Order: sequence, then C-alpha cells, then structure tokens
Amino acid sequence: MNFLGRRILISLVKGDWSAANGLQIFIGGEQMPFARLGLLGLFCFAVIGCGGSDPIDRSTRTSLRTVVVSPDASNLDVHVDGSPLLVNAPYKTSTGFLSLDNGNRTLTVRETGTSTPLVSTTALLQQNQRNTYVVVGKQGSLEALLVPNNTAAPALGQAKINLVHAAPDLGAVDIYITEPGGALDVGSRVATNVAFKSVTGYLTRTSGNMQVRVTSTGTQNVLFDSGTILLQQGQVRTGLIVESGGGGAPYGLILLQDSDT
Repeated sequence: MNFLGRRILISLVKGDWSAANGLQIFIGGEQMPFARLGLLGLFCFAVIGCGGSDPIDRSTRTSLRTVVVSPDASNLDVHVDGSPLLVNAPYKTSTGFLSLDNGNRTLTVRETGTSTPLVSTTALLQQNQRNTYVVVGKQGSLEALLVPNNTAAPALGQAKINLVHAAPDLGAVDIYITEPGGALDVGSRVATNVAFKSVTGYLTRTSGNMQVRVTSTGTQNVLFDSGTILLQQGQVRTGLIVESGGGGAPYGLILLQDSDT
C-alpha cells in the first residue's frame, strides 16, 4: 500500500475520515470522492495503492503508475489524453498500477481546480509493460519522469531495487547499499555523482535486510540513511529518494512494489 493509502487506512481505523477528504479516485471511469465510497472505497484504495496486479489482461494493455513527489506544490491532477487518473493529489500520493490502452498517450499535470497544464508529456506506452510517471520538482518548475519498470524476477535468493533521485534540493550524491551497519566503501557504492532526476537502473542484491545511504558526491557525509529495510527473495522495488514536505531535509525513501510479489 502506498504512503497516502497507509495514512488514510490508519486514520480510518482510528475513526478519523478527514485524511481522505477531497481525494478523488476513478473506478470504471467514474469520479468518486473517497468518502462516498465508504468501506468499498477503503478496499479499492488499498488494492490500488499496493501496486499489485490488475484484473485486466495486460497482453493487450499497458500499466501505468503515477506518483506525486513535488514537496511544495499544491495538490495536483494527472490526466491521460484529457481523462483523469488522479485528482486532488497531495505530496507522496501513488495510484498503484492502472491498466490503460497502449500506444502514444499524452500525460498532463495540472494544479487542482485549474485547466492549464503545468507539465505535458507524450509517451509511447507499450503493451504488456509497466511504467511509473513521477511528478517531481518544486512549485513553479514541475517536471515529470517516465520510469520503465522491469518486473522480471531475479535469481533465487536475490531481489532488485531501482533508485530514483527525486529530491531537487539534495544535489549530486553517491548511493551505497550495505548490510545493516556495513562500511561505506567502494564495494558498497552502487552509484556515484547521481544528479536530480537520475535513475540508477535495477540493482540486484542478495535478499534480506539491507541499508541504503546517500552521501554528498565524493564524501562519506551521509545526507540520508534508510535504516534497515527488508527486500525479500524475488521482490522487485523502485525507491524514490525524496524531500520532506515543503522541501529540503530530512530526506526519505519511498519504496514502491514493481512486481506482483
């Protein structure tokens, strides 16, 4: 389940429906306020947020996930060819993978309540593939990345992670993946001089507990430390390195599920 889904789920369990106020999701093309859906809405939102498989045959379709990680932007709407995918989305919202017609599609991002696109992307979404559309940048300079998702299973005893630099204020960084508490050295450095909007590509690691740390390029000055995270055998994940709400430190890592396991 995505970050917002978890927050809403926890709030609803506590009897607080305000966390879902204003968020719109789309089921069968119908725009529905979250609160209108009641328990059915909670179930649908949880399933969409987890990034698992959709019930439509993807052999003739494409799957697209949208993630909003602009730390200081107003709530945003995302459309495909003029049809809404996500409405009134705050920071750290993810749709999970949604099934769409494949082919050339126009993706636009708008501030909620407006009709002027802030970002427009034309992309070829091929059949039987998954992609993540990541809205990044600061208010007034929004951009978007289309990140392909490789869901092929890793070898036995391994997991894969693809890291995306989505923090505009962080600067160029080196990225290390170690066992928990492991040394920062050449052997554990998986990428160097990684700029904003750059993607490491999928990194294959031995499954189990690990630690992701981000340093200023060429130094061991740690700017972000994930602590211990677990990637289980066969899992394929995308990790977004992001800022705090409003921008800047403390930095964080959003882990998204790419595969169905």
